[in-house]
Amino acid sequence: MRLVMRTRHMELAQALAIVVRRTRRAKGWTLEGLAERAGLHRNHVVKVEGATTKASLDVFMRLAQAFGERGSSLLARVERRMRAR
Repeated sequence: MRLVMRTRHMELAQALAIVVRRTRRAKGWTLEGLAERAGLHRNHVVKVEGATTKASLDVFMRLAQAFGERGSSLLARVERRMRAR
């Protein structure tokens, strides 16, 4: 069961990483630009985009707000990305 949960967390982190990176690049923002807009440290954004950390709900919502969307919209895009794998 732990392996399944670990794998699921990894898949979620990777899907979020892809969505965040693609959205940031589509907007023409640097890592620093996204970090500033989201009120996060650049290193934290690097970890989210690298799928090396599990984003808290607070971080997730900050990213959504920085992108100008609702958390539910960002989550839906992450879910679609997970299904596409």
